[in-house]
Amino acid sequence: MRLWFFLMQTHFSPVLGVRPRSSVNLFTFWIGMISAKYQRLVFAFFMSLLMSFLMSGIITFINLGWVSDFFVLWMDAYWKAFVIAFPTIFVVAPIVQKLTAKLIIQEPQ
Repeated sequence: MRLWFFLMQTHFSPVLGVRPRSSVNLFTFWIGMISAKYQRLVFAFFMSLLMSFLMSGIITFINLGWVSDFFVLWMDAYWKAFVIAFPTIFVVAPIVQKLTAKLIIQEPQ
């Protein structure tokens, strides 16, 4: 039912002459809005997801080159890297943010 309303508001609104809501997008439609208390967890999840994906792919390519089962080897390295990266980023990110805040000079406005 939600998908029907989403499609009506985003794709068929010009046909029906209805203006779509500006706040509707596919990302918030599927997962909804996440509470601010989970900000640190969500940040760690997405940062580890993207960083482990990129780093495992690059390192797999550097070590093995373009082999026939490259994608399988990459995904094997990816899930192993993600398992380590997620808790690491969850713990280390606040420390790095505090360190960065101490190193940055606040300029007068």
